[in-house]
Amino acid sequence: MVLCRRRRIFKGKLAGIGFVVLTIVVFTQYQDFLFLNCCNSTQQKNYEWHLTSPSFMIRTTNLSEIFVEVKPNNKNNISIFKAESSKVLIQTAARTETYINKRLQKHHQACVGKEFIIGREPDRSIPFHFQVSKSHQLIYCSIEKAGTTFWRRVLQVLDSTNLDNPYQIKPLNVNKHSQSLAKEDIFRMLAKLRTHAVFMFVRNPFSRLLSGYLDKIYTANPYYWAMIGKEIRSPEMNNAIMRLDKMKNLRRIEKTQIPCYHDITFDEFIQYVIDAENTTSHKRDPHFMSMYDLCKPCQINYDFIGKMETFKNDFNFIMGALNISKFDVNDLEKMASDDIFLDVATSLDERRNEIVKCMSMHEAYLRSWKHMQIRGLISNQQNYPYSEKQSQYLNPIKFVRTLKTARSKSTSKEDLKRQKEQYFVDIFRTVELKKLEKLVKVLRNDFEIFDYEAYPEAIFVKNIKERLNHSEIFDVLR
Repeated sequence: MVLCRRRRIFKGKLAGIGFVVLTIVVFTQYQDFLFLNCCNSTQQKNYEWHLTSPSFMIRTTNLSEIFVEVKPNNKNNISIFKAESSKVLIQTAARTETYINKRLQKHHQACVGKEFIIGREPDRSIPFHFQVSKSHQLIYCSIEKAGTTFWRRVLQVLDSTNLDNPYQIKPLNVNKHSQSLAKEDIFRMLAKLRTHAVFMFVRNPFSRLLSGYLDKIYTANPYYWAMIGKEIRSPEMNNAIMRLDKMKNLRRIEKTQIPCYHDITFDEFIQYVIDAENTTSHKRDPHFMSMYDLCKPCQINYDFIGKMETFKNDFNFIMGALNISKFDVNDLEKMASDDIFLDVATSLDERRNEIVKCMSMHEAYLRSWKHMQIRGLISNQQNYPYSEKQSQYLNPIKFVRTLKTARSKSTSKEDLKRQKEQYFVDIFRTVELKKLEKLVKVLRNDFEIFDYEAYPEAIFVKNIKERLNHSEIFDVLR
């Protein structure tokens, strides 16, 4: 009896202690919540990364890291607590901007009945897609190959005190310093989604997939060759293709024992996307996944949804609504191609040791040159000017200058636009029509939710013509 009584007393004390601890934790969280949502009377300290101005203009050979961490200094930052929140400002502006209002209405209508269509992206991964600007109370959901690198840079510039434009941040470093919701607990996450302006940018699904293929599979990218290549093509099939390739003597370098998967065709890539969306047997990658699966547009209330096809207008809308005059979209457009050239050149140089295990640097540079032509940045009339021997010693600075020279000698913007459109049509002509119809089915939610045409004439009507062979467009060694 005595022992039982002592146990009950002991358990009672433990319960009391536990209740006190729980009360303290809840009170602390509640204080934090109040602090997060308080009004103009309080300022919150904002600890963040400050970035040094990089040697962005190509007048130097210094391509080292451009980030440093310094002591917090908020004197130039806008207060997180403003008279009118960013959410209110964007919502108010959206109601008065006709095309934005119509877009949001269509989006809400498309989501009716799709509230429980949430995709297969694991719950633990979702917060990583949401990037935060503390100084402007913005939350951006990133969809790879739809302006993600640009917007992550913009948010970092908004939160910095010493940067003027997003292109001062090296693309390879962007993810290192992004502030995501993954660091927040569930209650803070929900609070920020309720109090911050939440926006996203989307892209035509066909254009997005082509961009993903060109950037991650076609150009020299050993990391993606190794990670996604084996998901696209079985090792047995890859070895058979390599043996045939060697017999025909199409490649100028000795094959390694490790499969490289550097010759994945666009047709194979499209089949991979279909299989990855339809089954769980393939590893998926955010660059090629459905957009709705990444950002949950029918579960989260977005204040603004931008489109890459109307990027300039949409960018100006957001900056105007938030009264941000820091950026000029025309200046940013001029810097964009320089940034692309720099990214291409530095990536090739940094991956050189891995690239040469699968192909020569000459072929790698030729592929990047072709990539720039497909994107409509340089004309088809501008040929890659270096020999195979010269390509072995080509440095990134020289390659950037060569790309800029080719751009300056290229034809008018209208001609480059037509060239880009023709490549788009021709590349999709390398894919079997039935396969394209399957692709539309697996991406149906993206087409419907974001109001894109599922069967565009440029792809389906012109595909009826004789199919093109992959090598007719992509083989740079012919």
